[in-house]
Amino acid sequence: MKNKGITPSILPRSNAGYWEEGKPRNQVVKALKEHKQAEWKKDWDYHKCSLSEIAMFCYKQLLIPKLTFRN
Repeated sequence: MKNKGITPSILPRSNAGYWEEGKPRNQVVKALKEHKQAEWKKDWDYHKCSLSEIAMFCYKQLLIPKLTFRN
C-alpha cells in the first residue's frame, strides 16, 4: 500500500495507542479518544460500501437458492 500511495481507512481498536509522529493512523486514534468517531466516518466516507462489494452481494443473493446442498 505504501508503494502505491494508498491510505487505509480501517478503524483501530478502541484501546489503540499512537504510533510515531506523521502517521495518518494517529488522526484516527485521536478521533477515537475524543469520541469523534462518527465525524471521522463521515469525513472518510467509511460507512459507504464500494460498488464491487454491492455487486458481489447482489450476485451471491441470486446464486444462494441455487447452490444449496441439502436434500
